[in-house]
Amino acid sequence: MRRNFNLLAWECMLFALFMLALQSCSSSFNKSKSNTCRAFSANTSGARDEYLILVNSENPLDKDYVPSDLTDIKSTRADGREIQKMRKASADALESMIEEMKRLGVYDENLTVTSGYRSFEYQKYLFDTYVKNRTDSGMDYDEAYREVSKTTALPGCSEHQSGLCVDFHNKSYANVSFAKTEQYKWIEKNAHSFGFIVRYPSGKENITGISFEPWHLRYVGEENATKMYENSLCLEEYLATL
Repeated sequence: MRRNFNLLAWECMLFALFMLALQSCSSSFNKSKSNTCRAFSANTSGARDEYLILVNSENPLDKDYVPSDLTDIKSTRADGREIQKMRKASADALESMIEEMKRLGVYDENLTVTSGYRSFEYQKYLFDTYVKNRTDSGMDYDEAYREVSKTTALPGCSEHQSGLCVDFHNKSYANVSFAKTEQYKWIEKNAHSFGFIVRYPSGKENITGISFEPWHLRYVGEENATKMYENSLCLEEYLATL
């Protein structure tokens, strides 16, 4: 009987130790998860976190989210479209980059912004319109939806709603042929000095989930952009290292 009692006491002690370890692991996991969520939140108070928010199909913005510091983009293309907007720090950085390009003689007067901040509602309108254009041409709806999804984000999943990115090119419309221009080659090598990255680079499609878009620049701040450039990291990869 004494032997059974000692065995029971030993089992109870092991169970208690197991529960303490489990509680410690759970606490550590929850703390880590909370930190990760704060880093990706559009509502954080730190500027570093604000500029590193991840917006995609797995990290959508609320449909009511609107940046509080939107400002006009001076370099909006003058073709009758409304003046585009983006967050002030990114707009100022963009103008500084353009001034540097002009100083060095690599600027093209057609190199302008065709799209900046987009509301949830406007992104929905764009997505639905692109799908309809394809179905009107005879494409099956599911196929049209898949095709549009490769280049156009669903409402709430577009970086444009963050106010931190622009479509910036000198073509009549956004096209991968922009990557062959002298202007893009300069941007690719120097944009990080002004806090910008090519958000959807070639060769990273399986990570970003978006086809190569040489015209789509995203502001993340000079320090972050430089680290990403020097290590050939896209935003998803960089966030995984933090």
